[in-house]
Amino acid sequence: VDGSLTNSSTFSMTGNTSFDFNQGLTNSGTATFSTGASPTITVANSITIASTSTFPANANITSDGSTTATIDASGVTFNNVIINRAHNGCVGTLTFTIASGTTIPLGNIPTVNVTNNCAQGQNLTNNGTITVGTGTFTVNLTGGTFTNAGTVTANSVTSFVVDGSLTNSSTFSMTGNTSFDFNQNLTNSGTATFSTGASPTITIANSITIASTSTFPANAN
Repeated sequence: VDGSLTNSSTFSMTGNTSFDFNQGLTNSGTATFSTGASPTITVANSITIASTSTFPANANITSDGSTTATIDASGVTFNNVIINRAHNGCVGTLTFTIASGTTIPLGNIPTVNVTNNCAQGQNLTNNGTITVGTGTFTVNLTGGTFTNAGTVTANSVTSFVVDGSLTNSSTFSMTGNTSFDFNQNLTNSGTATFSTGASPTITIANSITIASTSTFPANAN
């Protein structure tokens, strides 16, 4: 679709597993969106799936646009999500937001890109849940900020690299990882919990702010 799809009724393509929307995708109210098993769905802008609607389980989602966008899919089970929002040109500061109640499984060795080629910082905001499998977890934000106000669970990763800052105000768990690299700042605020493996090595280019009321690993290097 060279544009958006908004479905509020019945949309049935049970023999098809390949979908590409060059704008947004909305499945609202009690709408039914039926596909073949484990479809691959590429959406350039926002994805809004009502929790009261019917949407295929185990979809593979790719978010690949170049605008501010949100994924809001409370109660939907995705198989895998790829976030590759590489903006060409000077587009200003944009943000990709994961809404509350939405779970984003990034799989193994994921690289999240929310970038542009003008060195303008781009932002990733998580109000839901991000899960990561194994390997190195990389977040490229062209110097922008990864704000976690939800939950990040990545207990089997072996390295975490952020081209930008991390601001954690909730739960960030990487209990199997001892290698961290932030190319801007690290903030653990309020009563946030930042959990790592024992005696982690944390490299930070700029400022470090750890609230006394927060939980942070002891004996960090």
